[in-house]
Amino acid sequence: DVVFQQVPVRTNSAGLRGGELSAEKPQGTKRILGLGDSIMFGWGVKEEESYLRVSEEILRERGVQVETINCAVPGYNTTMEVTRLKKRCLRYDPDVIVLHFVNNDFDVPYFMLKPASPW
Repeated sequence: DVVFQQVPVRTNSAGLRGGELSAEKPQGTKRILGLGDSIMFGWGVKEEESYLRVSEEILRERGVQVETINCAVPGYNTTMEVTRLKKRCLRYDPDVIVLHFVNNDFDVPYFMLKPASPW
């Protein structure tokens, strides 16, 4: 648990944003798994303000028994996200996978780029 950009951020033992999860899906519950980068992660907003969690609340208000799982990682591109899905996230048996894609997902992640010369 940390505070980043004046917002509390917690990750669970699997490295996912949020509290601990059981790999076993509760009876009658649909699971929506979010895969993406900082936007899906909820960069700069509280966990309950991320659009994945807002979607969960809207669906629950409409009577859908649903649980969202945030597998997003800031700075990842689509190739890295798919690897994360396979290695860490499929174990949660999602019914739906939402992939948040932005144009920079075609590129090498920013943290791997060589910084521009200040001269």
